[in-house]
Amino acid sequence: MEPKLKEGAGIKRRTLEDRKTMNPAQRTGESDQSASPNAILEAYKKHVEELRGIEDRQQKSIALILGILSAAGTLLIKEGGLLDPVPKLYVSLLALIVVGIGQHAINELHDLRIATRDLLVRCEIALRFYEAGAFLKGRMLYTNYELDYPARGAWMKQNYWIVWIVCAGFLILLWFGKSIVTVIHLPG
Repeated sequence: MEPKLKEGAGIKRRTLEDRKTMNPAQRTGESDQSASPNAILEAYKKHVEELRGIEDRQQKSIALILGILSAAGTLLIKEGGLLDPVPKLYVSLLALIVVGIGQHAINELHDLRIATRDLLVRCEIALRFYEAGAFLKGRMLYTNYELDYPARGAWMKQNYWIVWIVCAGFLILLWFGKSIVTVIHLPG
């Protein structure tokens, strides 16, 4: 029987209790014992690579947006921020849209990370990592602490606040750049 999933942030998530009650299927035939672990191990490797890719995409997205805002801010300081109100409004709106789309992408990647981590735990259960005595005498190889792996890593979603701070700094430079340049006495 498949465990019930709870809804949250647009995806269905397994609770820790659901993962604790999952048990690997009983293997009966000789061929089942040799083929099943290999297939699960290959799936596990695939999920590890996917998780690595998800986290890499998130970091690249953040770095790209920070780079764009930083370069634009540097240009504003160098040029003295002399734009008319309509172009300033356009650039402000553009900056907010880029950061908003980035925020949405990070949220999606976070949901994908949770789902992939859940698949990793399911593979670990099928590989008997949580079964007492399967690898260590009288003990589990992995503990109940590792069962909660899908719920960890929320900080990776929360680090996007840095982008919002940089965006706010960019908007301040855009709208008040000339006065900031005269205060910090940049040669120009």
